[in-house]
Amino acid sequence: MDNTTASNAPRPPCPKCVLKHLAQACVLFQEALQGYPAHRWLAIGHMAEAEAESQGIAKGFSDLLREERKKAESVDDLAKGYVPDCVALINRFAGVSPEAKIAYEGGECPTCDKLKSLMKVRDAGLDIEDELDEPEQIQEVTIASDEELVNSILALVKELM
Repeated sequence: MDNTTASNAPRPPCPKCVLKHLAQACVLFQEALQGYPAHRWLAIGHMAEAEAESQGIAKGFSDLLREERKKAESVDDLAKGYVPDCVALINRFAGVSPEAKIAYEGGECPTCDKLKSLMKVRDAGLDIEDELDEPEQIQEVTIASDEELVNSILALVKELM
């Protein structure tokens, strides 16, 4: 993953989000088995989120998540039925890419850092696209830190006004 973002580009995939959704699915599947059948659907939803998030990181892994999710969906009794081994999936995810391994080991996630910076801009009351005459004027910004991203975006907005 590089350290470049463009405000009109889709958010890059986030390996920590894949891990987060798989962990949440694990907890919710356990809740379903302990008498809360509706939690199975919440778990399946988190499996779908992990699947979607992982497509940009490792297509083969996202295909595996889809297969596991579909098996979990095809049950007659919500309190019972197939439960994916989410812990094994989490461990397997660590081997699909360098970014996944870093996230698995608790390292920094460039995607999460970028999103935090963009939320700071939003929370400051700035709507970058409203400030531009032509949205295609949005440029790529190379960043080294959250503060630098915010300053770069503010400078770009001022330049285009």
